[in-house]
Amino acid sequence: MTDLDLQLANWAAQKEQRLTIGDALDQPRELDHTLVFRKRARAVAAAHTLDAVGYRTSIRSRFLRSTVEATRVDTLADENVVRFLTEVAGIAAEHGGQYDGFGGSIVRAP
Repeated sequence: MTDLDLQLANWAAQKEQRLTIGDALDQPRELDHTLVFRKRARAVAAAHTLDAVGYRTSIRSRFLRSTVEATRVDTLADENVVRFLTEVAGIAAEHGGQYDGFGGSIVRAP
């Protein structure tokens, strides 16, 4: 199973949890994505690619891995989730890393 397949499968459960607690999935919010790399140079390259498609990125390096945190405002409508998971997991894979998932706050209906 690829990182993308795993994340798409996980989204179904996360979506159900969010709906149960009243999250308005169609409302924009900051979403934070995490990508993990064994080499800092690959993390830097991935961060540049993410920056180019509208994400705000930061890189943390500890021990033998570097982590890219990528943030962008989006909604959690299903088509957007598929789009950004495909985009970010693809960038991670393209640069030899792994996509570790995303998180974001709960937004109640106005």
